[in-house]
Amino acid sequence: MTIDEAIREGWYGDAEHAKDQYVSIAVEREWWPAEMALATARTALLATGADRRRVGQLTYVSIHRHGNARLWQPAAYLQSALGAPQALAFSLSHGCNGMFVAARLALDRLRCDPGQDALVVGADRFGTSAFDRWRGDYGVLYGDAAAAAVFGSSGGFARVLHLSIAGVPELEGMHRHCASHIEHIGHADALQEFGVRASKKAFMERYGRERFFDAIGEALSRLREDVLDRFALHAQPADWLITPHLGEAISAPLYVGMFSELARRHFDDYGRRIGHTGTADQFASIAALAASGQLTNGQRVLLVGSGAGFSCGLMLLEIHDVSRATLCDEIHSTLLDLER
Repeated sequence: MTIDEAIREGWYGDAEHAKDQYVSIAVEREWWPAEMALATARTALLATGADRRRVGQLTYVSIHRHGNARLWQPAAYLQSALGAPQALAFSLSHGCNGMFVAARLALDRLRCDPGQDALVVGADRFGTSAFDRWRGDYGVLYGDAAAAAVFGSSGGFARVLHLSIAGVPELEGMHRHCASHIEHIGHADALQEFGVRASKKAFMERYGRERFFDAIGEALSRLREDVLDRFALHAQPADWLITPHLGEAISAPLYVGMFSELARRHFDDYGRRIGHTGTADQFASIAALAASGQLTNGQRVLLVGSGAGFSCGLMLLEIHDVSRATLCDEIHSTLLDLER
């Protein structure tokens, strides 16, 4: 859906558009998150040639409701549908940095058992609750997408040169209401359950907007120093920078401002067209970059992640076989295989 359509419908405003700079948002109207995840996972395994019997770990990552019973586990559904009963399967909810956290766990698993593969899948669809994808948050519009990545020890799309995670737990209150509440069925209660603005507003009023920018900036600075300790990106920058699909007013001073010197080009076109997809931003963008023909073998890509918790992540990839990054035709999805 285009931003112009949303403005005409009254869902979004001109002033917000001027600050955020989104062009359109991906809206999925048929597939549920688990179905989106299964499609990407199947295609990922097929595209990479990975044997489902060698999948030792399977992680399903999301930030929004999956659309079924609360105790139902999407990871177990994927495990069953893919025919991988031997895998350690679990569902992970750790904000929009969840796929980076799952990637960290996958790489740790491969160090213990390099003969296995680890599958990480993220999926979210935001039109299935009282959450308002247009005005439910500040400076962020939410789009629907899924992504899957196979981590293994054999050659593939790219090699993971670096991955680090920095926690910012002092900001957990940005997504916590002042008081806990009992869940009821009703529109007002659903708004409280899924709304983001109220808790963020209360946090900002108590601590100030600078508290957020300072704390995130410090965490990103730690990640920057970590990668610079290992790679001379000042002298030899990465070829591409990919950041979370956030509005320009948030992205420019924080993520782009911190890492733009470490990469020659910033790929943000796809994010402006599909919106912030929960956990899948970076993986969706790098597959779109590959599909655009601009990404070539031998290039290095710096990916930045961030999410509620707060936690931030930084990944440096070296591209080995760009043809192995695949965009799924049915949904806004991406499939990658990554070498440890």
